[in-house]
Amino acid sequence: MRLALGCLLLALPALAQLDSAALRAKFGAPLHRETFHLPRGFDLIVDYGAENQVCKLEVPAEMPLPEGASGPYDPKQDMQAFLLNLVPASMRGKEVTRGMWVVGGFSVSHIIYEHVTILTSNVVGRGEIITVQFSNTNCH
Repeated sequence: MRLALGCLLLALPALAQLDSAALRAKFGAPLHRETFHLPRGFDLIVDYGAENQVCKLEVPAEMPLPEGASGPYDPKQDMQAFLLNLVPASMRGKEVTRGMWVVGGFSVSHIIYEHVTILTSNVVGRGEIITVQFSNTNCH
């Protein structure tokens, strides 16, 4: 009797586990996400939509200082140049509006283009983050 009760107690945690099928049934398909560690020393996080089109890019707001750098250096301007190369003006479309929200110690600035929205926010524990969200219908 004790042996049967012991086996039952050991089997209960296995029955209480979540698995992929249970999570998908409850919440739908997970994001397809990749993280690219770039040679400059930061990560580019990419979320894809249903048809493998990029829906969201995420990078730090400041480019890490390059090795052996000397002289003046603007890390924010360097990151903006990186993003302009990755998502050029022709891909963004015309600028529609821009603005800023401030709530307590949290702030978000945004620039909305025809095809892309660029958000810059302070994320607790991660610092200032730039998020580029594409307006694809597959991303909603």
